[in-house]
Amino acid sequence: MKLKYSVLLLLLLLLIAIPVITAQTDSNVGNDPVIQGNSQKIAFVSKRDGGPEIYTINDNGAELKKLTANKGDKSMPCWSPDGSKLLYLLKKGSRYQLWMINSDGSGQIKFFDECMDDYPPLWSPDGSKIVFTAKYQSKKAAFVVNSDGGGLARLSAIGSEAFAPSWSWDGSKIMFLQRLKDDMSINLINPDGTGLQKIMKDSGTCLTPVWSPDGRKIAYIFKKQKFLGLESKLYVMNADGSNIQPMAKVSQKTDDIDFDDDFYWSPDGKQIAFTKVANIDADVSDGGRPIFRFTYGTYVIATDGNSDENQLGTTGSKRANPVWSSDSTQVAFLSDSELHVWNLKSKVENQIHMDAAAIVLSSIQWSPDGQKIIFAAKNNSFQKSGLFLVNLRGGGVVTKLTAAGDYSPVWAPSARQ
Repeated sequence: MKLKYSVLLLLLLLLIAIPVITAQTDSNVGNDPVIQGNSQKIAFVSKRDGGPEIYTINDNGAELKKLTANKGDKSMPCWSPDGSKLLYLLKKGSRYQLWMINSDGSGQIKFFDECMDDYPPLWSPDGSKIVFTAKYQSKKAAFVVNSDGGGLARLSAIGSEAFAPSWSWDGSKIMFLQRLKDDMSINLINPDGTGLQKIMKDSGTCLTPVWSPDGRKIAYIFKKQKFLGLESKLYVMNADGSNIQPMAKVSQKTDDIDFDDDFYWSPDGKQIAFTKVANIDADVSDGGRPIFRFTYGTYVIATDGNSDENQLGTTGSKRANPVWSSDSTQVAFLSDSELHVWNLKSKVENQIHMDAAAIVLSSIQWSPDGQKIIFAAKNNSFQKSGLFLVNLRGGGVVTKLTAAGDYSPVWAPSARQ
């Protein structure tokens, strides 16, 4: 009888201890999704059935669904604002086509045959229009089309090259970069192709301008040749082109290495997170040539211009692509096999180690509810890539959601949840 009670007591203690052990092993990556709480939907690209196709899955591992089956490689899934549809690019030969599909896999529509894959197609905030880049007379051009496939219009000038089109927060303007001969300009235009404005024009190289969340300001990186070399700075200006303010110096060109830095507005528009080269070590090869080893850093700076940049950490030779939490209080970025989550209010950093995600294959994506982070990775070059889910509310528990050649995860918008 005593033996029976002892066995029952031991089993009871084990049942109590198991959840505690799981919660404490934050760095362990589980192979099976943990189904708990409200699920959120994710679109992604997968090679599990051969060529790259678009799939969706819930973040609890349920309801895996293949949406596409037409011939060609699929890429760049992009949810409509209400989560009912997805855009994607389909590659046939050397050409990219722009397609739309309902989130249940029905109702596919092809919009355009000669798209570019440099920049993703983007929905207008109300979901009624789509802006994208495509080849026109052997040059990159910006186009807009209605979501029903009608009303196709070219936005950029004939003979120019257009880059990085994007919508204002209210959908009333489209911004894009335009290069005409030696001049680079940031342009604004109405969605119907009227009212073109050049709000910034200079000789030099401008990197992807980005609207502030409220649409009142625009941030961009501009590179210009000066007497002592290439000068690269992050700028912020009003949306009409006035009040241009330098925010911070970014990576400078080194021995033919021209760094492309990234930057990201906080949701409240008060700060910008950005990457740049933090340190350069020089050496000489056996043949006498200089060798440069560079280390990227992740920084945050206030957009009011009243404070200096704050370095959050370094990420080796890879850019971090930092992302903001929805309440603008946290910044997350990856470095090697660690996820860094900085709380800017408490100035506390949470480091989550992930041995099974040594090779990161996508930028990290913060869920609309701010509780989870997802990204694509694999442990080695021989392993199939998968989607990794980090539950921040659960203490940073990492789950391998999929592992079948999966990448490019994108959360469905909050309206879909």
